[in-house]
Amino acid sequence: MDAGRRVWITGIGLVTALGSGVEPFWAALRAGWTGTARVTPADDPEGRRGGPPGRLGALVVTTGR
Repeated sequence: MDAGRRVWITGIGLVTALGSGVEPFWAALRAGWTGTARVTPADDPEGRRGGPPGRLGALVVTTGR
């Protein structure tokens, strides 16, 4: 490991395309969901995606609190 690189863990938990938290994640996994789908230009209408081109993606939906 590079001595100049550091990692901070700011929280422990699941935030995935299958759900946030253990119970929703495991329920979706047991139901056979993958959390991924084919990505289309409609998924990123403002062109913010960046990075290498790809055709498969997963969306993590956030809700206000």
